Amino acid sequence: MKTYVTTPDRKRYIFYPAPSNKQFQFKICCSNDCHVALTTEPQEYHPIYEVVIGGWNSTKSVIRYGGKQPDVAITATPNIVNTNEMRGFWIRWRDQTISVGREGEATAFMSYKDAQLFDVKFLGICTAYGSMGSWLFDGDRDNYNF
Repeated sequence: MKTYVTTPDRKRYIFYPAPSNKQFQFKICCSNDCHVALTTEPQEYHPIYEVVIGGWNSTKSVIRYGGKQPDVAITATPNIVNTNEMRGFWIRWRDQTISVGREGEATAFMSYKDAQLFDVKFLGICTAYGSMGSWLFDGDRDNYNF
């Protein structure tokens, strides 16, 4: 079953149980600032990793720990998201590494290794900083939203 979610221009996460295969595959349509949080609880508290795809007016993407800078990974990604087109991405948290890639590409465009990577049990999604988002991913919406 596919889940369709619209997120407002507000940096406030909507939480879902993390997939047991340790991979979140999704499509999003937004102008910038696609945010995904990896957490142990359905809330924005430590420990947390944030993945930002197309931040800074869709010029770069980052992984940050604790929701704060400095970013632990950063890469230039001009125009990686688009307000008129659904684009697919994946995020994996396996073997003490968080990896982020594009749908259809096996190689990550951004990753970070953490020997102390916590057990990710929830994902949070949001858009912000002038961007609303339309998301599409696998799952039953009735099992989500805390």
